[in-house]
Amino acid sequence: ILSLYAMSFLAELWSFRGYSVKETGYGIGQSYLPLGLAMGAVLSHGVYLGFVLGAASTDDQLWLASWSQWCLLGSWLLGAIYIVFSTYRRSSSSGLFVLPLVFLLLICSYSTVDLPDFERSETIVVWPYLHGFSLLSGTLVITLGFAASLMYLYLSYRLRHRLPPPSGIRFPSLEWLHTVSERTLFLSTFFVSLGVISGVIVKYYKFLHEEGSFPLTDPIIWLTFILLGWLVSASLFTLFYRSIRQGQNMVYLTIASFVFLVIVLIVLFSQSQHARPSAERVATKRPLMEKERGMADV
Repeated sequence: ILSLYAMSFLAELWSFRGYSVKETGYGIGQSYLPLGLAMGAVLSHGVYLGFVLGAASTDDQLWLASWSQWCLLGSWLLGAIYIVFSTYRRSSSSGLFVLPLVFLLLICSYSTVDLPDFERSETIVVWPYLHGFSLLSGTLVITLGFAASLMYLYLSYRLRHRLPPPSGIRFPSLEWLHTVSERTLFLSTFFVSLGVISGVIVKYYKFLHEEGSFPLTDPIIWLTFILLGWLVSASLFTLFYRSIRQGQNMVYLTIASFVFLVIVLIVLFSQSQHARPSAERVATKRPLMEKERGMADV
C-alpha cells in the first residue's frame, strides 16, 4: 500500500516539475498516471481495511475500537478524497499536499497497533452520538443546498425574462449559488454515508448483545439507504458528466435530494420506531419523572 502511494506521489511530483510522462515511453497522459496509481493504492488499502475490521468482528470486538484502526480509516478516506478531487480537477497537483498526510496517518496506524483498544463502554457511547451528529449535519447541509437552489431558480427566472433586480433584497450571484448547490450535494453525501455506517455499527453491537432494538424491517432503514443511494449516484454523475454540472441540472438534483429527505423525515416521525423510546426505557424513566414531579410539588 505504501509503495503504491509513494509511486503516485512521485508521479505527481514528476508532473509538477514539468516533465512529460509520455517521454518515458508508456504513452499515458501526464495527469492519469498519478491518479491510476492512487486508485490502485486506495483499492488495496480498502481491502486491507476490510480485512482488519473483519478480524475484529470475528474476535467479538467493535469496529474502530483502537487508534490504529481510526488512523487506518482516516488515511483511506484521505486517499479517496484525493481521487475524487483529482478526477474533478485533473490539472491540479493536490497529491503533493494530500498524499503526505496519507503517509503520516499510515505511519501512525502502524506505530499504534500495539496500543490497547478503547474500553468497550467508551466505544459504545461514541457511535450513537456520531450517528446522530452525522445525520443531523447531512440534514442541515441538504436544507442549505435546497435554499440556495430556490434562490438560483428565482434569480435565473428573473434574468431569463429580463426582469429588473428585486428592490430592497440583495441576493448572491448565480455562480455562487450554483457552487453552493453543487458542494452541498457532495458534503451531504459524506455526512449521510457516515451516519449510515455508524448506525450499522450500533445495530451490529445491539445484535451481538441481544439488546432491544427496532427491527430491520423498519421503513426508516430502507428509506435511509435509498436516500444514500440517490446521493451517491447524483454525486458520481456530477463528477463524471460535465453536462450535469452546467445550468439548472445541478439545482434540480439538489432539490430532488431535499424531497427525498422530507419523505424520510415524515416516515421517521410518523411510522418508524427509530425515533421512539423502547418500552424498557419508558418504564425506567417514568418513575424518575414522577419522583421529580413530586419534588416540584413539595
